[in-house]
Amino acid sequence: MDKTMRFIGDNLKFIRKLRGYSATQLAEAVHVSQSLVSRWEKSEVNPQFQQLEDISATLKIPKQYFYFIHDGIEEDSKQNQAVFFRKKATTPKVIMNSVKNQAILYAQVEHMISSRFNLPYFKLAEMIKNPKKNDVFELTDFDEIDEMVLQVKKYLSIGSGPISNVTKLVEKLGIRIVLDDFGVHGVDAFTMNIDGRYYIAVNNDGRSSVRIRFDILHELGHIIMHSKFAKNVINDTEIHKRIEQEANQFANTFLISEYELGFELLSGVNINNIKEIKKKWKISMQAILFRSYNSKYISKSRYISLMQELSRNGWRKKEPYDDIIPVEIPSYIRAALQYKKSSLDDFLTDFRSRGLIFKNSWFGQEHMEDSSEQFKMKLYG
Repeated sequence: MDKTMRFIGDNLKFIRKLRGYSATQLAEAVHVSQSLVSRWEKSEVNPQFQQLEDISATLKIPKQYFYFIHDGIEEDSKQNQAVFFRKKATTPKVIMNSVKNQAILYAQVEHMISSRFNLPYFKLAEMIKNPKKNDVFELTDFDEIDEMVLQVKKYLSIGSGPISNVTKLVEKLGIRIVLDDFGVHGVDAFTMNIDGRYYIAVNNDGRSSVRIRFDILHELGHIIMHSKFAKNVINDTEIHKRIEQEANQFANTFLISEYELGFELLSGVNINNIKEIKKKWKISMQAILFRSYNSKYISKSRYISLMQELSRNGWRKKEPYDDIIPVEIPSYIRAALQYKKSSLDDFLTDFRSRGLIFKNSWFGQEHMEDSSEQFKMKLYG
């Protein structure tokens, strides 16, 4: 390693949290004191050669990574940008930090590609009212949300009827989607804004395609309706409940309008028909029933009865057709790399020099070091 290069402590803290290590745990793993790890992370002192080797091996990251400035690495206390998590209330902060940093690592890789190839980002910024951070929360009523959905669909030239691929539609808006198994439970999806670039990260931990489709549209709703609010507003418990309701309404309406649902229910409000609606529209049966009840197409007692029938059939966790409706794979960046074959070698050289890694679920080979030919074979073969 060039001795003139500066070790960047923030990079160490970022990767440590990504791997789920506390400072004490990392210190134990590399046989140093916790105070020394703290000094590394504050860039007060550089690790010695063997210490750097141990850090690299423990955190599974090339040594070069610690010597370059990367996007998105900033202390939460310095950020005014909210991160919208779709998660269980009991999810520990260490897990949230890990999955967030995994997505930021993806964003670092993606931004290098997009910058090199001049790929556009979010195209609907004009729909975000008052783009400057707003410290006062304002409700968005459901009729207004339904109108927003119509505007987005009009922009994308989407007519009525089922949406075949939600992921591709959202990618067309210039929003990057990372679909990955984050190795944890308790976080379904979340949205980040890094320097005006929006990323939707979805935990592909075995959940069904229909739930993932809903999650992506839920996060799109957050981007359009709630990205104007400051972090302290979004983190308020009561406000958070409301914005989740608004994002759910956005996703539900995007997948099937109230009118379209009513038309489908003319064939009967029974489990067999609900199954067929799911197959046609790629929406979970539970979501269809909940929407039917909220839209007053069925009574509360009928809703409860049908949900109980789902339970008796063992369909609360795994529904019919979950195995045959395929998960939609993000393809925007992969397509760009395939299109720009002539620029790939230069990109790979720059990529390796920065110590960046990526996972098979993103674009191809997990570690870029010494694997450019394998990567190209996977990408173009």
